Amino acid sequence: MSHTELPKLRKRIRDQLDDLFTGDKAESLILDGWDSSSKHSLLNFLLASLLGEEFLDDLDVTGKEKNSAFMAEVILEYIAKVKAQRGKNPDIVCTDNPSVMKDARAKVEEEEPYIHMLSCAIHGVSKGIEDFCAFPTIAQLIKDHDFINKKIRNKQFLHAELLRVQKSPDLRQLYTEEIAEEQRDGDPAKGRTYTRFAPKTVVRRGATRMGSAVAMLERNALLQPAFDKVVSHPEYHRRCGIAQRRAGMTSDQVAAETTTAREAFEHERGETGEEARLSSAERQRQYILLKELVRNEGKWELTHEVIALLKPLILFLKDLDSQQPMMGDIYYRWQRLTKDFEEGDSGIDGHFAKYAEDDYVSEIPFEEREQFQQKAIDRWNYMHAPLHSFAFCLNPALHFLDHFADDEVQRDFRTCALKFAEGDAEVATRMETEFLLYSEKEGPWSDPSIWVQARQLAESGQQHLFWKRHGDKARSLREPGVKSQTGVGTAGGAERNWSAHDLILTKRRSRMQPSTMANWVFCFSNLNLLDKLERKKYRRKRHIVRYDYPATWEEMSASEEEDA
Repeated sequence: MSHTELPKLRKRIRDQLDDLFTGDKAESLILDGWDSSSKHSLLNFLLASLLGEEFLDDLDVTGKEKNSAFMAEVILEYIAKVKAQRGKNPDIVCTDNPSVMKDARAKVEEEEPYIHMLSCAIHGVSKGIEDFCAFPTIAQLIKDHDFINKKIRNKQFLHAELLRVQKSPDLRQLYTEEIAEEQRDGDPAKGRTYTRFAPKTVVRRGATRMGSAVAMLERNALLQPAFDKVVSHPEYHRRCGIAQRRAGMTSDQVAAETTTAREAFEHERGETGEEARLSSAERQRQYILLKELVRNEGKWELTHEVIALLKPLILFLKDLDSQQPMMGDIYYRWQRLTKDFEEGDSGIDGHFAKYAEDDYVSEIPFEEREQFQQKAIDRWNYMHAPLHSFAFCLNPALHFLDHFADDEVQRDFRTCALKFAEGDAEVATRMETEFLLYSEKEGPWSDPSIWVQARQLAESGQQHLFWKRHGDKARSLREPGVKSQTGVGTAGGAERNWSAHDLILTKRRSRMQPSTMANWVFCFSNLNLLDKLERKKYRRKRHIVRYDYPATWEEMSASEEEDA
């Protein structure tokens, strides 16, 4: 099996995977590292395109110093492997975001100047969420919700009561969801909607996945009426062991009765505390505190505000992880959070800018709110690459913006144009000239039907087809336009916890040859990826940005004349 059939299987899989990398779409080499359950430090390498992914290898780097020089050497080695396999270099190399990888990307770019080097956009947005969750007010709010969830989960009476009260007539509708809609003769009014009662419970927060903190806040906000009924239960004090003399006391008053209460409470709020180890007074104090937190209206107002604050980042994170072509949207989506864009006759304020206004009413202190916008800008500056700006310029969904109003975008456009032209300054200059005609809608771009089609393709998430259809109007931009809109700028596929290495390298196979091991892992991983493509009958729906198009071509022309 290992010496005869396995190599044959690998070749058949390779032939099947070649269909994913045909045409003129961009090809990206993506990598990320993780530690397996057997404590092996592995680097996953995948080749990704718009159609799917091919697992290349998981490189065991256990015991090696993973500095920038070593990582650059490894990346260059796999670039050479891709070139030997595909006959050309990958268009993009995408890594995760540590500073060592940032230095490694710079070293690789010195050796391969025509490859676009990117940091993973998923990691960047995730770290941005983590930045906001580190603000003291938000961090304390998350700790309070962790405490609520922990007490509800650890007390059987509270958890059972939480599920029971959702069935009550006044709450049942809150936890009933629509599952199907039937129409008669195409008329919804004659149809019937099918619903299902789906009681909810609390959700855990991942210690290293700050996006899960928002999911926890959203679930608890939904469960707030049920929480209130639970702590208002007539048997709450007795079932939670609260003495009658302490029933009317606050948590602080109970804490004053014991000198070790605060230390025990902080231990409980961590991940290792056990309720059985707490003193009776401290246990009672915590259940009194639980009631106080549930009935604290200011705490719930802050919860809703933090959800609204972080919701755009969460939607952005989901879109980036949806395996849709997002390269042309990354710059615009992030800048909408921090800058003002002029769209038609209306201006759009950056999402975080409003929090710094003096008259903005908020539960978050002004000293923290005024840092929100700069925090988002700093994170963007860390993860930004010229290809983000170039893809933003050639995204036909955003044709109505003044792209070169930002000097940085113009510089990035010229940098990427030189890369696509492989250093030919004349071709790069021609790209910029053709782009100016495109952006001003002059010459071959003056036909209004072109922009109607751009709008339709943008709504279906197929911006790259615009350049395949209209590339004859700007021949030097056709290939860069397709590749910039189809490039994979995330390393999410390589980040996921691949289990192939540990499943195959068992104790009974500890003497397996490295070449045989590589064949097993390659076949196992890529068969899973191919099965995933077969099962995926439709892609996850994107939260498409509403670009605020001018309603008609006449309105667009009129607004441009007014600006002139």
